[in-house]
Amino acid sequence: MLSFFHFDTSHIELEMSTKILRVLKEWGIDRKTLSITLDNSSSNDSLIDNLRYRLNLQNALLCKGDNFHVRCCEHVLNLIVQNGSKVAIVG
Repeated sequence: MLSFFHFDTSHIELEMSTKILRVLKEWGIDRKTLSITLDNSSSNDSLIDNLRYRLNLQNALLCKGDNFHVRCCEHVLNLIVQNGSKVAIVG
């Protein structure tokens, strides 16, 4: 974890990707980042697409960022358990 930000509105992927890129540059790791882990929110997909595009303009990602977005295993497992619990209770 490198930084915290507060955003006033939802679905502001461009602003979020701009702030993340700024932090990566401040830490001097904008050309050393292999992946970013986020949950499965569709807004995060847009954020990653924008960030990947901007980093690729700098030729800063391995394999053009094909493996840049790593989904959070804990979040995925939590979703599976929640859905399974609903089926078990109803079933």
